[in-house]
Amino acid sequence: ALSHFRRLSPEGQELQAVGPGPRLMGRRIHDPYPDDALIIEALANEERSKLRPVSTSRKNASNQRKFSAWLKREGRESIVSRLTGTDEQQRSLQEDFRKFTEAEGKVVVSLDRLRQYLGAESQLKQHNPYPDDALMIDGCANEELSKLGSDSTSKRNVVRITAINQRRFSNWLQKNGRGSIASRLTGSDQQQGSLKDDFRGFTKAEGRINVGFDRLRQYLGAESQLKQHDPYPDDALIIEALANEEQSKLGPVSTSRKNASNQRKFSDWLKREGRESMVSRLTGTDEQQRSLQEDFRAFTKEEGKKVVVSFNRLRQYLGAESQLKQHDPYPDDARIIDDLAKEALSKLGSNSTSQRKVVLNLASNQRRFSDWLRKKGRGSIGSRLTGSDQQQQSLKDDYSNFTNAEGKRISVSFDRLRQYLGAESQLKQHNPYPDDALMIDSFANEELSKLGPDSTSQRRVVWRLASTQRKFSDWLQTRGRESIASRLNGSDQ
Repeated sequence: ALSHFRRLSPEGQELQAVGPGPRLMGRRIHDPYPDDALIIEALANEERSKLRPVSTSRKNASNQRKFSAWLKREGRESIVSRLTGTDEQQRSLQEDFRKFTEAEGKVVVSLDRLRQYLGAESQLKQHNPYPDDALMIDGCANEELSKLGSDSTSKRNVVRITAINQRRFSNWLQKNGRGSIASRLTGSDQQQGSLKDDFRGFTKAEGRINVGFDRLRQYLGAESQLKQHDPYPDDALIIEALANEEQSKLGPVSTSRKNASNQRKFSDWLKREGRESMVSRLTGTDEQQRSLQEDFRAFTKEEGKKVVVSFNRLRQYLGAESQLKQHDPYPDDARIIDDLAKEALSKLGSNSTSQRKVVLNLASNQRRFSDWLRKKGRGSIGSRLTGSDQQQQSLKDDYSNFTNAEGKRISVSFDRLRQYLGAESQLKQHNPYPDDALMIDSFANEELSKLGPDSTSQRRVVWRLASTQRKFSDWLQTRGRESIASRLNGSDQ
């Protein structure tokens, strides 16, 4: 099992790091400066999110940490403190890098990529805009960036530069005691005129700068459309939750926003007219659903135009939510059931409606059974599912009694829960050395990330291997022996 930690080159030779010290999956565990570690990790995460885990990104991050650790050992300043500094600071960093490569051989650390990332980050942070402007600017920038592919470097730069300019203008407004951008951008003619006058004053002092008012106005307008209505609180909660779910799958699309705005508008109308909320009737009796439909007809007649509110989509979402919430399971069962359901849902596409229903129905059944156990004073599912033969048999007996009481067979999929709970408990029951835990978990997560959602047997192999590795490290620690990581690629001795 230990050989899994050793990486092989194409020729089959182990890739050994130079010098002594603990290693992570065949690589030395480096101890970089904290400020360097933060930026290196952030850049690696950004690149992985765009490109998925690729060897180049990982190799660069490892080399960057290695260089920073060398600087630290040699008493030189960190990468970050000099990377975007004065010419003298950048020259000294380059000289240190040359000495580092003389000692370690040729190593690629991509200083330009780090500089580009650090520069963009520091430019954004160097201005102090109004809080409402910061929220709007960052929201608009994140929306724009989410639409761009990983290869759209020039377009991403445009978005970042525009955001920097907007924060810079807001900072200037704040220093000069003027109102924020957001408070005036979609306001009265007088407010918008005063904002234009302030922008002229800003450019006169700072030079011509593009801040993209129209794009901000478009973004803020869409947001304010949602907020300009006052719906029932229960309706607002479901509308917002559904809009967030759709945006997470589809990105910020106009259809989803328009639907949410219309739904809030209709709920606002119901509230003003003294009618009941949408949520209270949407999945109710035939009579309740009919009354809701009649109210909707009255609403569209008053509006004088067709308004789309997507009742079916709301009903589908609300139905799934209410199924899960109508039962009160044991807390430990609720955590396992919900985590398992979330894991299963995360693997499904946005068009997998029937499969989502299967997952939600199963979770509802599991919560229902746990609720019954709690009411009857029996032990929870989680406390017995991977326990002794006697505990597992008592759980089966309780399940038989439950189905008899319900008058029908209800699937709760013990095997799937057991598999999930077993993997969790196997990993948690051992207490390995911290450096071993880091190495073992990183390796297991990397292996799992390569497997598809249907690779159940392969996932079990990875979990079992990780559990065995943690168990061995735990044993070493209790015996006062050195950790796996500290000796794995060390000397023969």
